[in-house]
Amino acid sequence: MDFIYNALEKSDLEDIFPIDMEGQGWIWINEDIYFDILNNAVGNDGDLEDYLTDQEPVVYESVILDVLRQKMRDKGWMEVNQILFHEIYRDFIPTSDIKTYIFTDKRFFLKNVNRISRDMEWIYKAMAIDAYQHLIPEEGTLEQIFDRYFNDNFIILEGLIVGGSYSLNQGEWKYNKKENSLIFRKKGKEYRRWAEGNTNSVFRELTMNEG
Repeated sequence: MDFIYNALEKSDLEDIFPIDMEGQGWIWINEDIYFDILNNAVGNDGDLEDYLTDQEPVVYESVILDVLRQKMRDKGWMEVNQILFHEIYRDFIPTSDIKTYIFTDKRFFLKNVNRISRDMEWIYKAMAIDAYQHLIPEEGTLEQIFDRYFNDNFIILEGLIVGGSYSLNQGEWKYNKKENSLIFRKKGKEYRRWAEGNTNSVFRELTMNEG
């Protein structure tokens, strides 16, 4: 694997991916294009195809990903789960038969994820209410807990969209995307079901009472 690592390490991303990366703002890779990636790095070497034919993709996949992840970080790009990326950029269709890796310019990602985060603000508010009333009331007022733990929290956003749930202390929230609803449980017991309309009104009432 040394010659593959060295070839990738010495190559610029623009050589490995002969596209306008800056203009597109994101790229995907999976085993369907590993040969193309390596061929771009190594050059048109007939021995490469013979070598890879005798290897399972998983053997050299880790080498490719290790090098590319570092190069992407150096470029200011980040890796994003493909399910989450589909939510913020509908032109991309996730793959189910093979694992696909997404890399995106941080500016491109933040521009698009902010839209999703605004749409999910009611969920952050619902979680803040549950945390304020049942999990961490000692942490401050409802608004303080909302701002400190939930508002525009990317980790929560990813957990709910990709895994459908998020946990804090003894509490857990389950997000039903199809119904656009949120269920809060503590120690396995269901405490509350949230929908967008009642969440905003409850949050507004509670914060007004605090004032």
